[in-house]
Amino acid sequence: MAEPAPQAPPRALLLTGGRGAGKTTLCLRLAAAFPGRFAGLACPALFGAEGRKVGFLARDLRTGEEWELGRSDRDLDGPRTARFSFSRGGLDRAVSVLRLALEDGGRIAVIDEIGPLELRQGLGFAPVLPLLAGAGDLLVVVRPELVGEIAALLPRHRAETIVLTEGNGDRPQGRTRMATR
Repeated sequence: MAEPAPQAPPRALLLTGGRGAGKTTLCLRLAAAFPGRFAGLACPALFGAEGRKVGFLARDLRTGEEWELGRSDRDLDGPRTARFSFSRGGLDRAVSVLRLALEDGGRIAVIDEIGPLELRQGLGFAPVLPLLAGAGDLLVVVRPELVGEIAALLPRHRAETIVLTEGNGDRPQGRTRMATR
């Protein structure tokens, strides 16, 4: 009896770039272009009357539902970073959505974004970080300075970093491959 062919390791696309480069927009466009292929969370910005970013929502990519996640213009009931106050209930709901996405091996799990709140404070989406190593294909939005830390959480994934620069969200440039471990 022939042994089954070995399965290819799951892929992890680490999407990075500066503020305003279009990381969230790209996640939303991919989910819209390929319905049912993505699960997880995108966090589109909220803008005030002057056009300045004042916070962000959480959007469940499976259902399209949205809720408030973080604000800079008022205090919410959860953790804080230097600029944003987070909704405890919004974070709990987001973590539930991410858990389901990471356990669903048939879809690409999107996490927008993992940052200092998770990696430095152990808050926000931190409860799902231990699930990354065992997950299937991933699309993770991460700040440039944290790419190495996220890649280290993905020992069995074929990780690739995609760098967006401001205004090129339709055409990612500066693609860099991460070494497979």
